[in-house]
Amino acid sequence: MLSGFSLAPKLVEKENIRVLVLGTGAGLLPMFLRGQLGEKLKELVTVDINEEIVKVAKEYFGFVTDDKLKSVIADAYEYV
Repeated sequence: MLSGFSLAPKLVEKENIRVLVLGTGAGLLPMFLRGQLGEKLKELVTVDINEEIVKVAKEYFGFVTDDKLKSVIADAYEYV
C-alpha cells in the first residue's frame, strides 16, 4: 500500500486531502500518511472496532491523534 502511495504523484499535488483508514492496527499507516501529506492533509480518520487495539497503538507504537488525525471506535462497515 505504501509503495502504491509513492506512485501516485497527483495525490500529493492536491490540497485539503481527506483520508479514511479502515482498521487502525498499530497506527503506522496513518502516522506515515500524516507525516507525508503534512499541511496538504485536511483530515485523516481511522476506524477500528476494538478500542484495545488503538490503546496498544498509542502506547507501544507512538500512534498520536491531533487536530487532523482522529481515531473513531466503531464498526468500519457501519461507519462507512
